[in-house]
Amino acid sequence: MIQLLKNIYSRILIKAFSPVIKQIGQDRAYQTKMDYTILIERACRAGYEYHQRMLKKNPELLNWVLKDNYLDED
Repeated sequence: MIQLLKNIYSRILIKAFSPVIKQIGQDRAYQTKMDYTILIERACRAGYEYHQRMLKKNPELLNWVLKDNYLDED
């Protein structure tokens, strides 16, 4: 179960951050610290919005996220 969750989480991260990562690779204008800060903020926002959409689509996922205790899993 843990490995399945890791695989799912990895795919979620790749989907959430891939547009920003592609932008960094394509656009060399992002050289200053401020530019990277903006990209990080955008990536965080994209990840947050992605997770919100997934929770709205899948009630079982929402129930899992809202569990009181994750340690009692088999």
